[in-house]
Amino acid sequence: MTPGRRREARRRPFVYAHAEGGRDVWRLAILVLVLALATVGCGARGAAESAGPNGSAPALPTSAAPSLAASSTPPASPPPAAPMVPVVTPAVALGGAVTAAVAPTAADDVAEAERRAAAAEIASYAERRKRPRAVIGGCEESCERPESALSALIDALTLATAERRVEALWGRVDYSQLVVDGEPRGEAWSALWQDVRSHRQREDEILGFLGEVAALRDQAVDPAAMSSLRGAGTVLRPVPGRSDIYEAQLRLPALRPGVRGEGAWRLGLVRRGWEWLLVELDRAPSRRPFQADRYSGSVATGRL
Repeated sequence: MTPGRRREARRRPFVYAHAEGGRDVWRLAILVLVLALATVGCGARGAAESAGPNGSAPALPTSAAPSLAASSTPPASPPPAAPMVPVVTPAVALGGAVTAAVAPTAADDVAEAERRAAAAEIASYAERRKRPRAVIGGCEESCERPESALSALIDALTLATAERRVEALWGRVDYSQLVVDGEPRGEAWSALWQDVRSHRQREDEILGFLGEVAALRDQAVDPAAMSSLRGAGTVLRPVPGRSDIYEAQLRLPALRPGVRGEGAWRLGLVRRGWEWLLVELDRAPSRRPFQADRYSGSVATGRL
C-alpha cells in the first residue's frame, strides 16, 4: 500500500475498507473465469487426440486383434434364468363370471377362525334358547302316543303293590281337567292350587283318588286275571272331529261282591303338550255319555 493510500485509510477508515472489499471481489471473479476457460480448453484438446483421423472411434491395438480373431468359440454366456411362473389357483365361477381365486393369507385364516367361533357361539346360544318340552303330567316318552299311554296305564294297574301302582299312576293324569264318574274334580283341584295354603289338601285328595284306582287289582277275584285288560275287550278309538282326544273302554275281570261298577271302565285320554293324559274315569259308563267337548287339548304335538 502506497503512503498516500495509508494516509487515506487512516483519515476515512470505513469508506476505504468498503472500496477495497469491492476490488477484491472483482479480482476473485476474474480469477475464477480464467480457470474455467482453461479447463474447457484442456477437455476439448483431449477429445480431439483420442478420436481417429475422420473423427471415428479409436482403433484397437494391433496386439489385441490376433487374439480375438484366433478364438473361434464364442464367449460363454450365463445360463438363462428360469422363467417366473405366477402361482394362480384354479378359477372360481361366481354368478357366471370367472374370477381367479387368491391364495388365503394368515389374516384370512384368522378371520375364518373368528367367523367359525362366532357361528358356534350363536348356534350354542340358539340351542340353549330352545323352548323346553311341554311336560304336564311327567310320563313323557311313555305316553307320547295314545296307544302307549293306555298301555302304560294298564301296566300301572297290574303292579304288585298299591304303593307302586299309585307311584306309576301319578304322572299320567291331567289333574286340572279330570272328571271322575261325572264329577269335575279337576276344577276343584285347580281352585285349591291358587292358594298355597291349600296345596296340602289338594295333594291328599289326589292321592285318595289314585288309591281308589290302584285298588282295582285288590278288588279282583283273581288278581292274575288283570292281564285280561289287554284282551279283546279293551278298545281305543279317536273321537270324531277331534284329533286331541281318544276314548277307551276297559273290560274288567270278575270283581268281588260289593265292589261298585259295571264290569267296564271308560277312560278319556287328551293330548297335552307332548303327553297323552287321563282326563276322565267313569266306572258306570252306561249312565253317562262321553262328553268330549268339556275337555281341551293341544291342537298339535308339543303345544299347550
